[in-house]
Order: sequence, then C-alpha cells, then structure tokens
Amino acid sequence: MGNNPSKPTEHIFYGETPVQFSHNLVNTLEHSSETDSTRSKATDLHIAQLVNSELQRLQAREDEILNQLSNSDLAPAESGSTGTSILSNFLPSSGQQEDPLNRQSLQEKVEGLKRRLSSVPAPEERPEDPEIVNTRQAVVNCLRINDRRPLDCYAEIERFKGVARKREKEFVVSVVGRDF
Repeated sequence: MGNNPSKPTEHIFYGETPVQFSHNLVNTLEHSSETDSTRSKATDLHIAQLVNSELQRLQAREDEILNQLSNSDLAPAESGSTGTSILSNFLPSSGQQEDPLNRQSLQEKVEGLKRRLSSVPAPEERPEDPEIVNTRQAVVNCLRINDRRPLDCYAEIERFKGVARKREKEFVVSVVGRDF
C-alpha cells in the first residue's frame, strides 16, 4: 500500500511524427479552469434544458388538442360535425375509410367481444393440450438431468416455446376472429 504513489504519474508518449501546437493554445489549455467534471455538468445541464423544453412543447400541444376536443364535444351542432373531423386532424390518415367512431358502434363492438369471450371456456375448464404437456415434461426432464448445465436444454425449451406460441396464436384467432 505504501509502495505505490498516491498521485498518478505523468506519462509522456512520443509519436513518430512531431506534433506542434501554437504557444497560445498551450497557454489556454494550461490556464483553463474547465475540467472534465465541469464539462460533464454543463453537458448534463444542457440536455436537461432540452428535455424540459421538449416536454413543455408536448404539454402545450396536448393541452391544445384537449381544448379543441372538449370544445367540439360541447358544441357539435355549431360546427356541423360529430367531432370525428377534429380527431382526423390529429390522427394519421390511413388509406382505407373506416366507419366513424360513435358511441353506438363502439358499444356494439364491445358487446360482440363480450359474447365471444363468454363462449370461451375458462383456463381451468379447458383440457390441457397433449403436445404442450409432452414438451413441458421434456423440458422438466432435461433440466433435472442437466441440473448443472441448463443451457444443454436449449432445443427442448425452444420446442416448448414454439408449441406455446402456436397455441397462443390459435387462441387469439379463435377469440378475436382474425390473425394479428
């Protein structure tokens, strides 16, 4: 401990080609009060100011949108629209036309989804898929045999994940009625 110096020693490297700096540059660097920590703090402060200004800009934009939406909801008869035209100003336009969002159509969609979900049996009521049971058991057996080397069970785990992904996708299609 006492053998090593407490201050780092200065290392001087000599390059193959001579490098020359002007006397003014060397004096400026030697007498500069700026250190790495002050540069780092200044950079952090600058980034914090940029983030703060961006947050304020986004908050102002959000307030503007909310004000326009609340004004359109309060007086739809004045503007002659149902409020969907204001939403279309802020949402990206898609190539296909969808029916306008209104309370009745949304309620119908929700009721349809509720009917589909009520027809799906609860997880405890569904019989377990034999393929899932077999692949899960293969993973468990492999992990028991290779308790010190679980990475040796990679193939079994990937097989189980594939079967689970396939069954999950089939379930989503059966509930929602389409593939995602």
